Formats: sequence, C-alpha cells, structure tokens
Amino acid sequence: MKKAGKILFPLISVSAVIAIFYIIAAIVGDDMIIPSPTAVFAEFFSLFTKKVFYSELLANLLRTLLSFTAAFILASVTAISAARSETIKRLFYPLVTAVRAVPTMAIFLWCLIIFRSSVSPMAVAFIVIFPMLYSAVYGAVSSRDKKLDEMAKLFGVGRAKIIFKMIIPDVWNRLFPQFTSVLSFTVKLIVAGEVLAYTKTSLGREMQIANINLETARLFALTVAVILLSVTLELAVKLLNYALLRLLYGRNRRKINEKIR
Repeated sequence: MKKAGKILFPLISVSAVIAIFYIIAAIVGDDMIIPSPTAVFAEFFSLFTKKVFYSELLANLLRTLLSFTAAFILASVTAISAARSETIKRLFYPLVTAVRAVPTMAIFLWCLIIFRSSVSPMAVAFIVIFPMLYSAVYGAVSSRDKKLDEMAKLFGVGRAKIIFKMIIPDVWNRLFPQFTSVLSFTVKLIVAGEVLAYTKTSLGREMQIANINLETARLFALTVAVILLSVTLELAVKLLNYALLRLLYGRNRRKINEKIR
C-alpha cells in the first residue's frame, strides 16, 4: 500500500496541476500569455527531435555538477575545520554570513562583469550555494553526539571503524536531505545564470530566445525540461546513494544507523 501511494499521490498531484493549467488557459484565452497544456506538450516533445537540445541538457548538467562539486568540497573542508576549531569557526562566520546576505541579483551582475558567459553561471551557483552547504555540513558534524565515539574507544573499536562505520554514515544521513535539495536548487541557478549571460549551448539561452520571440509555449516547454532535469538528477543521486550504502554497509545499514543514533 505504501509503495502504491508513492506512485499514486504524485500522479494525482501532477494531474491536478495539469487540470488547473487547462482551466486557467481556457479562462485567459490567449496563448501568448498562458498557452494550453496541449501546445506546451507538443513543444516539449519537439525539443527531443533536435540534436542541439541534448547538447544543451548535457552542458547544463555539467555546469551544475562542476559548480556543486567545487562548492561542496570547499564547504566540507571549511565546515569540518570550523566544527573542530572555535578559532576557525569565528574566522569563517563573518565571511559566510556576508556571502549569504548578498542579494543574488548582485552576484549575477558582478559575475557577468568578471567572468565569461560560459563561466559566470557556474560562478554564480558556486557563490550562492557555498554558504548553504557550509551551514548544512557544519550542522551535521557539530550536532553529532561525540560520546558515542568515546564509548566506542572504551570498547576497543579502532579509529578507522569509528570514522567509516560511525562518523561518516551518521553525518551523511543528517546531511543527505539538504544535499539533494541544494543540488536541485543549483540546476535552477545555472539556468538563471545562462539566461542573464546569454550562454551559448544552454537551456537558459533557449529560454531567453523564446521569451524575445514571444514563444510562450516553447518557454513553458523548456521550463518543464528544466524541472524534469532537476527531478531526474535528484532521483539519480538518491539511487546512487542507496546503492553505495548497500555496497559499503550491506542490508543492515538501517539497523546500523539506528544503533548509531
């Protein structure tokens, strides 16, 4: 029943959104403002008939992964260091707070001045998501009950086992939900950066062209493509995470996590 609900409820939700979309389009009666879902779906499927669309999808995916990976590595190193040292925490606190407070549009405009159009979307995404990832990693590391590690040492558990069997799984379980949400957000930041920078071979540039030409149905279709890319990437990461945890910790991973907590 639970498995059926996981499929049924999203289908009901999507169907309701499409039905509301049909009603609003019928009321407005102007395809330039609100195109009908039929026109949007027709444009959406036509995207897959063009080779350049696949290049744009791949380019967006690569920009997303590069900027996210760089931000995650830097955020992890600095956050773990801050969790272990009060001095480092105080040094990074003003910087992270300032970056978080800067308006996103100001970051967009500054990156357009400094970087090339192909790089500026990644730079924007990196700057915006870094403080989010820093806070997520710091919270996951600092909220752990360190008494569990001390107890494990008393029972003669080796340092390597404490790190790989206790610390890493516990921190990762706390961090992973925020990890996936920030990754999805990065896709949207990259597209927004591509729109403003008019980046070649990008979904954002295609959306800008559709907007200039008043091709609203095509604009909506490209938006659906971005949403599906974000959802697919998030699902792929969740499946990869599940497979890796099964490989590293076996079938009893959930029981191990419960014991750790």
